[in-house]
Amino acid sequence: MTSLLIALASGPVLVLGGLDPVELIDGKQVQGKPEINIGFIRHRYQFVSSENAAKFRKDPLRYAVQDGGACGKMGALTGKGSPDRFAVVRGKIFLFASDGCRETFLKNQDAYFADPSEMPRASEFDLQEVRRLVKNMLRAHGGEATIEGKKFEWTIETPYKVNGQDKIWLTKRALFRSDIFAYWEQGEGGPSFFAKWARKTAEGDDKESFPIHPREVRELEATMRRSVPGVLRFASETAVSPLPRGAGFTVAKGDIFFKVWLGTDNRIRSITFKDRYAGPIQPVEQEFLSYEVVDGIALPKSFRTKVGSGDWGPTKTIAKWVVNPEEPAFLRKLQ
Repeated sequence: MTSLLIALASGPVLVLGGLDPVELIDGKQVQGKPEINIGFIRHRYQFVSSENAAKFRKDPLRYAVQDGGACGKMGALTGKGSPDRFAVVRGKIFLFASDGCRETFLKNQDAYFADPSEMPRASEFDLQEVRRLVKNMLRAHGGEATIEGKKFEWTIETPYKVNGQDKIWLTKRALFRSDIFAYWEQGEGGPSFFAKWARKTAEGDDKESFPIHPREVRELEATMRRSVPGVLRFASETAVSPLPRGAGFTVAKGDIFFKVWLGTDNRIRSITFKDRYAGPIQPVEQEFLSYEVVDGIALPKSFRTKVGSGDWGPTKTIAKWVVNPEEPAFLRKLQ
């Protein structure tokens, strides 16, 4: 974890109003000393003693704010919390974007923590069935030889409203291999991004960037693996058991666990998982409504998402697919 400990500069922001995080987790609000401080990811922490600073250095993920400072209610890869709006829950410090976010989180704490998924156990017969299902899926999407080793970049259009006016929010994602991927918003001032290149990670923009908190790295990887390109690229390695009546298969990689449902044409119909989706831990379903063929590969054109027992969200359009794109500049900097 020492790679996440950064030299102090203008970027890291004082967090917790200068309170010592070691004391805070112990239930005491004690002001740290400005001269005893450590920069971790994008925040600067103050300590009452060198002993507390040493405890932090030894185990920063325990004492630092969770998820790199993402709002505790919304979760990793969402908006950041205010550096001074915090709560200590289950021995961890969370930041929040608003008082309402903090209040909701504190009233529904159990909904924000998930039990580990129980990994399915597959017999040799099951594994043979999984291999058959994956082979049929790859054939339906263009063929294993066409898909193998391909890189993907896609742009998602999400409709929303501001003061009654229809708007479109654009996000981009790119998957190059299992440990090289990126997620970014392309604004007028340049990209705001999360990226991973092998062991190196970064989040930020054209002005400054910081390493990504491991929890956010996990969420970023989960997002990539649960995409159609992620399933096409890696299901042969990570599919572990068939779903009932040959409807699809389960995928497991570490603690990333989800189900892939196939249509009668053997293309990916939907992906379901239990995880955080800008809120509490709930079942999530992503349904793919239409496909297009790009460079011989069938890729989604539109999809929608349903969280828990709620209604389907708005249909999202994948405005553009690029097969074998060039790496964006911010990703190349991590090489």
